Amino acid sequence: MLAVPAHSGNVAQALALVENAVDGQNKGVAYEMVAELCADSGDLKGALQIAHRIRRDPGRLVDTLARLASRAAKAGDLLGAREVLHDALQVTEEALEENIRYASALAQIARTQAEIGDNADAFATLDRLSAIARHHKGGGNGMFLPELSCAQAQIGDFVGARRTADELPVGGSSDLSFMCISKEQAKHGLMMEALDSSALISSPGFKEATLEEIGISRTRQGNPNDAAEAIDHIPNIGDRSLALAALALDEAENKNPAADGTLQLAWKLATEMGPDASDNLLRTIAVTRALLADFPGAQQIVLSMTKADARFWPLWNITSFMAAAGHRQEALSLAESQEAALPKAYALLGAAEGILNHLEADQKARNTKH
Repeated sequence: MLAVPAHSGNVAQALALVENAVDGQNKGVAYEMVAELCADSGDLKGALQIAHRIRRDPGRLVDTLARLASRAAKAGDLLGAREVLHDALQVTEEALEENIRYASALAQIARTQAEIGDNADAFATLDRLSAIARHHKGGGNGMFLPELSCAQAQIGDFVGARRTADELPVGGSSDLSFMCISKEQAKHGLMMEALDSSALISSPGFKEATLEEIGISRTRQGNPNDAAEAIDHIPNIGDRSLALAALALDEAENKNPAADGTLQLAWKLATEMGPDASDNLLRTIAVTRALLADFPGAQQIVLSMTKADARFWPLWNITSFMAAAGHRQEALSLAESQEAALPKAYALLGAAEGILNHLEADQKARNTKH
């Protein structure tokens, strides 16, 4: 009910709907939406008044205020953004008097301060969080140190982030810290440091996920060599091939011409593994092939998969891409060829989606001509 008037710009009507038709926890979410709408319309003062109707959830209120500050800064109102963040700090300090768990809000405030260019204020805010984290680290609030370390990395304080992470026991929380530090260093182009930080992650799964994310982010930033280096540091061939397949899929979705080469590397490793290649790897390669319009290659892989529950996701995508590209009958034939109910159902669903997308594309093309 709220979405229609809110998106049409009628703040008063949206607010009335919240007051009269929304109950419980959903009310806070709704106030958050209306406050952001109000800020987008240029009424920061009104947005603040609406935000402060979120009385019972200081964490949500601070999160909302941080987003309002970010919007104000992007609109060129730096003074207004700073005032909103000052308000958020006051809300946090008041909440801390009742429950120390609200210290987490300081990390959000610091990230927003850094985002709008107030680095000195961001450091000061994290100093406050640091004092709280170290005072309570032995009393059941151990998550404050990992959160502090991650926030320090996110504002560019890698020395402080590493110092905080080193205070944590190996594994678990320290892994989360080093994951965050590594990814943030990669975002700043500090690949040697990022790889060094990833090496300190004790969990193989966390390490693989971190290196995969680094590879994807560096490719999106136009640094494919960094991406390849990150993925090369994944020791297990299965994990490395899956990371390459995920990277190829991301490249294909973003129309990156490197997708085909990356996919070939993933397929080469999959071929080397033979029957040990995971279903997750094979279906990712199959979907990427379909996205690159290699429909025969995609079908060849998915039809070789013996487990029915492994086929439905790739079939859903493959038939959708085929029908959208104009291969309607081939997509329907592929769907009908499935004996198991679940793969057939999803393949037919994909074909239907693809047919609709093809019709919409044709209609847009005709409208453009006229």
